[in-house]
Amino acid sequence: MMFVIAVTLMGGLFVNENAEFFNDVEQNRKDGKVWEYVGPQSPNEDESSIPLISKDGGETVYFKMQ
Repeated sequence: MMFVIAVTLMGGLFVNENAEFFNDVEQNRKDGKVWEYVGPQSPNEDESSIPLISKDGGETVYFKMQ
């Protein structure tokens, strides 16, 4: 039971911390955009994203809505 509560709490915190990203994704869907693989790229500062962060602190995105 504690595991379920912990997972639910962590999921809620993740969504709350990334609310702008999820709002942007919803708007992009309404605009007809879909997720596409773009290969490893640095995140664009003009677009919201949740990048993968390497051990050395580098950020990489692999998918974008286009």
